[in-house]
Amino acid sequence: MIAPHGGTLINRFAESPQAQEALREEAKSLRSLTLAGREINDLMLIANGALSPLTGFMNQKDYDNVVDNMRLANGLPWTIPVVLGVDREEAPRPGTRAALYDGEGNLRGIIDVEDVYAYDKGREARNVYRTEEDKHPGVAAMYERKEMLLGGAVTVLPMERDPESMSPVETRAEFERRGWKTVVGFQTRNPVHRAHEYIQKCALEIVDGLLLHPLVGETKSDDIPADFRKAGELTRSVLASDNLSPQVKRLAHWLFAWVLATEHDFGRALNEADTAVALAPYDGDVYGDLALLQITAGNLEKGMQWNDLARPRDPGGLKSQNYKKGLVLRLLGKYEDSIATFRQSTTYPDGDPRLHVAIALVRLGRIDEARAEVKAYLEKTDPTYTGAKWRYGFYYSDPSIMDREVADLAKAGLPEK
Repeated sequence: MIAPHGGTLINRFAESPQAQEALREEAKSLRSLTLAGREINDLMLIANGALSPLTGFMNQKDYDNVVDNMRLANGLPWTIPVVLGVDREEAPRPGTRAALYDGEGNLRGIIDVEDVYAYDKGREARNVYRTEEDKHPGVAAMYERKEMLLGGAVTVLPMERDPESMSPVETRAEFERRGWKTVVGFQTRNPVHRAHEYIQKCALEIVDGLLLHPLVGETKSDDIPADFRKAGELTRSVLASDNLSPQVKRLAHWLFAWVLATEHDFGRALNEADTAVALAPYDGDVYGDLALLQITAGNLEKGMQWNDLARPRDPGGLKSQNYKKGLVLRLLGKYEDSIATFRQSTTYPDGDPRLHVAIALVRLGRIDEARAEVKAYLEKTDPTYTGAKWRYGFYYSDPSIMDREVADLAKAGLPEK
């Protein structure tokens, strides 16, 4: 089997209980640095060897060579810097050690500070990403990075991980067990589709095995979240069984309909919705929830029919039913009626009906009123809410609907990200 990149599989974890306790004790006397989410991810990947041969965050020689030549200082191919940002006033001196914490205040490790250096963000954007446009997620993340960079080897505390995940040591052991000498890797941040399947099968004609490598951490704002992808695999497994009770079967079709909607496979999603409703003709909750699926798929009339059928079957769901009615009215361009309907919802004072109202107000040209709605939502409900998060709320079959909604909310003062 091919050797790890650089020849050695790195392990920077403090393995023994004694080493872990010593690290925790030493950290109490060291300067503290709080890492961003991306930096915590990189720290874990350095520790488990996924970023071999890196033993820590890049020093200036490695950083400069990667940015300018796509190689580490020793000539090994490497295309994207793996760095730790610090503010100038918090930067420790070279030759010292610093404790690394996550955003919740948990100690994650210690860095041996080799290098503290300034860098040019414009240069990195142009050379690495070939654009300075901050709509590129890599460029945006880089612009948010702190003004100085810190380089040096790390020692990391082990952390609890997803039981379904595998470390590089474990994947290589599995390759050995299967007798694979040549392996192709396919990294995906979304469910595998037909084009993916085709190129994977082509690759398997010339190699022994395929490593399917899904991203389950932080992805792009318009990607399908990992929990939805996992739900999709679970429901596919459940529906393949011949021994399901009617209740489990109904729930599986109900969930699978939404999973398919997140994958933008609305034709199959609607078929699953019809199956779920047929299995539960008297369940108002099923009618009500899947009415929203019909609406986002563009079937406004059928969505309202199912919403109306939900009313006598689920009298307690009136607030949800008003919500869907308000959405349909807005999508039909009946903005005044939509505003009145959303404001009747019991969740209006503290919930996202305020944002639907804001969209309708923008389209009526009442920008100041729309801004007041968004301001109230951010103050009362979620001060961290953004247009990117709004995109997770609905999966319209026509993506231009969502694009327009996010643009309207931006006019009303909602940050895009």
